[in-house]
Amino acid sequence: PSRIIPIMTGRGCQWAKCAFCSDVVSANGLAYRSRSVGHVLAEMEDQARRYATRNFLFLDLKLNSRPEMLRNISEQLPERVPGAEWIGTVHVDTRPDNGLSYRDLKAAVRGGMRRVSFGLESGSQSLLDTMNKGSTVEGNSEFIHNAHRAGLSLRCTMFAGYPGETEKDMAATADFLEAHETQLDRVRF
Repeated sequence: PSRIIPIMTGRGCQWAKCAFCSDVVSANGLAYRSRSVGHVLAEMEDQARRYATRNFLFLDLKLNSRPEMLRNISEQLPERVPGAEWIGTVHVDTRPDNGLSYRDLKAAVRGGMRRVSFGLESGSQSLLDTMNKGSTVEGNSEFIHNAHRAGLSLRCTMFAGYPGETEKDMAATADFLEAHETQLDRVRF
């Protein structure tokens, strides 16, 4: 009853180093490649008209591989497809500009983003390092606070029983989830 248009801005992942990720070597290949913002927005306009809907699901592994893509969609989509709503997945990495500041997230909400998903994986920094996740517990916490404050529904994925995970790692994850339980709409292990 509710039409949702799947769309991709790019294939692969700019990080492409997570030890557990098979997507970067199978379905998407190792090299990240991106479409132009103009092509993405033109496709969204065409699909919205063709299928009489304004709902979009970005299938990118990491919608913020190119922060300017996320920013341009947020800024330009309301004019191109008035009333558009969209969801996507991001990677909370440690780049100085990963496109996920509070300002970026607030702009995304103004641009129609309603839900964001990300791979939290663990509340233990040592386990995140073992996974070569390229993120920090503190950065994940800041992102969760900013996304919630911006008005986004927030979902995350995690591991339980990752190779080498200790009781201490599990306790750190439990503590992290408890500290953020009111801000996370769904946690999927």
